[in-house]
Amino acid sequence: MDYKEELELLLNNFIITKENNKEDYYKIKSKIKKIREFTTTKLGCDVIVTSSLIKLEKIPSLIDNTFKIEEFTNQKHYIFYLLIIMFLEDKTKDEQFILSNLTNFITDNIVGIQNKKVIIDFKDFSTRKYLIDVLKYMTKLGVIKQIDGDDNLFKDSIENEVLYQNTGISHYLVRQFREDIFKFTKPEDFINITETDDLLSKKRYFTYRTLLFYPVFNYSKFDSDIYNYFINYRNRILNDIGEILDGELLMFKDVAFLTTQEKTKRVTFPNSRKMIHDIILLVNDYVVNEYDNLEFTKFELEQLLIKVKQEKEIYFSKEYRDMKNDRFFDIVTSAMESFALLQIDNYIYKFSSVIYLISGNYPEKEEKNEETYEQISIDLEV
Repeated sequence: MDYKEELELLLNNFIITKENNKEDYYKIKSKIKKIREFTTTKLGCDVIVTSSLIKLEKIPSLIDNTFKIEEFTNQKHYIFYLLIIMFLEDKTKDEQFILSNLTNFITDNIVGIQNKKVIIDFKDFSTRKYLIDVLKYMTKLGVIKQIDGDDNLFKDSIENEVLYQNTGISHYLVRQFREDIFKFTKPEDFINITETDDLLSKKRYFTYRTLLFYPVFNYSKFDSDIYNYFINYRNRILNDIGEILDGELLMFKDVAFLTTQEKTKRVTFPNSRKMIHDIILLVNDYVVNEYDNLEFTKFELEQLLIKVKQEKEIYFSKEYRDMKNDRFFDIVTSAMESFALLQIDNYIYKFSSVIYLISGNYPEKEEKNEETYEQISIDLEV
C-alpha cells in the first residue's frame, strides 16, 4: 500500500493542523480516499478533514489509560481541558479573549462539580499552575494562540492577564455522538455505541482497534465472539498489518501485540532514547529471573523497585538517581501501565506475560564510562 507513512501520521497524532504541520497535512490529504477506505472498513473510524486540520477519529474499544494525555497528571487538568472546550464553543474563529474571561467562566460553571469535592480556587497557586499547563498544551495543539502576555506570570498572581486567540479547532476535539449521551451512566456506555448492526463488522472493528490503538491485545479475556474472530482471521489480520504498517503480529500465550520497524514514527516500546524504558526493561528482567510469579502486593513491588534502583542507578540519568523512592515507584508503574505491561487490580500488581519477551539488562561492566553514557541504552540486551 502506498499510504503507510500517512496512516502512521494519523495513528501517532491526535490531530494534524495545516498551520503547524503543513507538509504532513497535504501529504495525508492527497491520499485521503485510500486511507478512509481502510479506516472505515477495518476500524469503523472516520477521518475528519477540514481546511485547517485532519484527524483520525480514534474510537476506543477498552477503558484504560491508553488514551490519557501525557502532559496531564491531575484530575484538574482534565476538568480545565473540558471547560476550556466549552468556553471556546461560543467563540468564533480568530476571536480573542483574555485569561480572566476564562477563569470567570470556569468559576461560574464549576458549581455542579463542587459536590464531588473538586474545589477550583484560583487563589491557590497549584490551581493556577494546572490551568496554565492545560493552556500550554492547547497552544501546542493549535487550539488557541497566545497573542500577548506571559502565562507563567499568572502562576505567581491571579492579577496577571494574558491575551489569547481562538483558532476554531476546538470544535473537532471532542467526539461527536449520534445518541443522547445524557442517558449514559458509566464510561462503558461511550464505547458500546452501536455503529453497525452487522456482527462481523463489530468484531472486526473491535479487533483492529485494539491491535492498532492499544499496546497489547489480551484476546483470551474477551467473550467467545471476539476470541473466535481473532483466531479464525489471524492470518488475514497478519497480512493486513504487514501491508499497512510494515509490522508483525506476535502471539504469546493469551496475548497478541504488534511490532514495527525502527524507522516508524509511532510511539513504540522500547525506545533507546528514553531512560524510563531502560528502567522498565530492567524491572522486567528482575521479575523474569528472580521471581516465580507475576503478581505482587504494593509493598513487594516497592521493594523490588528499590532493589533495581539501588543496584542499577549508576546507569540512570541524574533525574532518576536523585528521585525519591515513592516518586520512582509512581513514575515506573504508571509508565508500565501505559504500555499494558502492568495491571493494577484491588491493590494487586500483575505483570503481563509479555515481559518474558520484553526484558533486558546491561552488559557486565566493571564501571560506567561517563563519556559514553548516551550509548548505554543502545547496548541494552533485549
